[in-house]
Amino acid sequence: MESICFIVNSQKRKLGPFQNRVAKCFSDSYKVKFLLTHGYRSAEHLANTAVEQGFRYIIAVGGDGTVNEVINGVMLHPENVRKNVVVGVLPKGTGNDFARNIGATTSVSNLRKVIESGQHKTIDLINITYTDNHGHTTSHYCNNIADVGVGPSTILSADKLSGWLGSNLAFSFSALKGLFQKPHLIEITADTFNFKGEIKCVCLANGRYFGSGIGIAPLADLTNGTMEVVVIEDVSPLLFVKLMTALRAAKPIIHRKVHYHTAKQVTITAERDTLPLDLDGEVLGHAPIYAEALPACINVLGENFTQGQKN
Repeated sequence: MESICFIVNSQKRKLGPFQNRVAKCFSDSYKVKFLLTHGYRSAEHLANTAVEQGFRYIIAVGGDGTVNEVINGVMLHPENVRKNVVVGVLPKGTGNDFARNIGATTSVSNLRKVIESGQHKTIDLINITYTDNHGHTTSHYCNNIADVGVGPSTILSADKLSGWLGSNLAFSFSALKGLFQKPHLIEITADTFNFKGEIKCVCLANGRYFGSGIGIAPLADLTNGTMEVVVIEDVSPLLFVKLMTALRAAKPIIHRKVHYHTAKQVTITAERDTLPLDLDGEVLGHAPIYAEALPACINVLGENFTQGQKN
């Protein structure tokens, strides 16, 4: 009998109705287990436990943060163990950008069909080394996109304001504020290019989408063994809004201050200030940042994996 473990972000769902739907769809032929998250990085520890207990399928039920933690938990194990594990996603978060990249189903019944039709691929990851908020050098796997610039600044500001403005208003205000912030002066050294200058945003992309459907990295491919590096230099607030709007179509933008590169290794340093790092929706630390693309790391369920467009 195949085994399947659902790791559920307990802040996103009431377990009862969901558990009933899963039991109806899976209990006839599968050993089913439910594990509830209980705080920061708990999904990582639960995924590690699920692998240790021999579960074949581990399903992240939540948003991009839950998915990233589950993948990092599976990655605690060696390749000969990981090859027998398949990670799935039931998108129940706010952005669900990684789910867009893999064509994840939102239906429990369709999830079984995806499993039984063998619709999964072995995808790449990006290993990100950075300085955490306690000043220690640490590493974390990125399955979708890591970015510096406007993105993490907006998240940090929204976190501070949400207590008295509410989350939605705090995020909107912070995003607007971020458009007018002083640009970061950075240096990028990669195996395929170098850059030094003031930026609005830099993305290290395994997947194509971030920010709730913005196709920031239209050339990204989860299975090509490289990362896409998107550099948006310092531009006016109005132009940046126009660029973000255009990027929802997930097509390359031709502009002298927008650059697309493919690389396997990237180092980012800040010249004059702290440069916060957003990794799959969580601000985990800051520069200096070293990123390395790791090919064929983990099996992931999906119905429609995005592939990079030809440039």
